[in-house]
Amino acid sequence: MQFWSLTFSSLRFVRFRERWQKPILRRLQPPPPVNDAKSYNVFRLREKAHKLHVRRMQIRENNVQSFEKLCHVRRNLDQAKTILEALIKRREKERCHEE
Repeated sequence: MQFWSLTFSSLRFVRFRERWQKPILRRLQPPPPVNDAKSYNVFRLREKAHKLHVRRMQIRENNVQSFEKLCHVRRNLDQAKTILEALIKRREKERCHEE
């Protein structure tokens, strides 16, 4: 049953595309002209020439300066961790005294 519904819908889709004389794949359709007034055609997504990379790989150098920066970041994270642990202990003591 599923097979027949699938083939029927695909045939219907192909007939629809033939009637409108447009290719099945959207990217094969030529872009609409610039002076076209139909909103559906004008705001249709166009194929981009190339996709921009959102996040590019940064080139890192293994030198003394970058090592010192990493050590500084690690010290800051260790300090934040100790402060957070002390804060958690203080909150737990406050809860125990409240009960």
